[in-house]
Amino acid sequence: MKPKNNAASLVPDLQRYENLQASLEAVQKWFDNHLAIPSYMHTGLTFMHLCTLGHGFTAISMLAFEIQDPTWDCRVVKERVDIFGLIDRVIQAFDEVSVVKRRESGPSMEEDTFTKCAKLARLIKQNWLVDTMAMDQSLPQGMTVVPADTFGGHTAASLSMPLFQLQ
Repeated sequence: MKPKNNAASLVPDLQRYENLQASLEAVQKWFDNHLAIPSYMHTGLTFMHLCTLGHGFTAISMLAFEIQDPTWDCRVVKERVDIFGLIDRVIQAFDEVSVVKRRESGPSMEEDTFTKCAKLARLIKQNWLVDTMAMDQSLPQGMTVVPADTFGGHTAASLSMPLFQLQ
């Protein structure tokens, strides 16, 4: 049985739009708070905080690239939130902590959690770049033309080690 197509179903869902706006604002505020933490304090971040950071990346990605709603313009998200500047600042903070940890531990230290988190953030950024190029070129979903050097050597295989190891 087909659902009835009435005039009410054609009206944009303003409650959904307000919820998406509220979600964007909440994620934006969370990242503002996270980025206010000095990088030297990142060594004290809990696992739960890092999980929330991942959730924030997922939420901003969905809001910027994946929501398909007639009232929601994903391009506006990228104009309102500098998603590439945001992820660059996260990468920079992780890299700063990694440098300090390598300096303290010496050159023989294995790849630490912060280096792995920075690699993961770089991979997320590259995926966002591909998605942005697809939107800008109006290519069909999943159809992108990406030069081989776009990923700068960061592949899923480079993240094959677990992000968190017991030492």
